[in-house]
Amino acid sequence: MFYSISDFAKQIGVSVYTLRYWEKTGKFMPHHKTPGGKRMYSDEQVAEFLGKTPNKDITISFINGKPQRDSFTGLSFEEVNEVIKLAKDEIRQRSDSILNQELP
Repeated sequence: MFYSISDFAKQIGVSVYTLRYWEKTGKFMPHHKTPGGKRMYSDEQVAEFLGKTPNKDITISFINGKPQRDSFTGLSFEEVNEVIKLAKDEIRQRSDSILNQELP
C-alpha cells in the first residue's frame, strides 16, 4: 500500500512540512513520485521510520527568567514550533484552571 504525503505524515506523527524538509535535505525520501509529482510513501517506509525514530528530550535553560537560545540548538523549525505549541497549550490550561477556581 502507498500513502500520500499527508497520510504518511499522520501515520508517523510528523508534519507534511517536515517530510518536505527531510526530502530536500536528503534525510528521508518518498518511495516514488507519480507522473504528476505527488509524493508516495510505502508501508515498508512506515515500518522503517517508526522503527528508527528516536524520541528527543530537550531541556530548556533559563537565565533571569528568560529561555536561552542554545536550548533549541539541534531542533528543526518544526520541532521549535511544536515546543511553542506545547507552551501555549500549557498557558491555556493554567489560565482555564485559574478562571474555573471558585472564589472564597
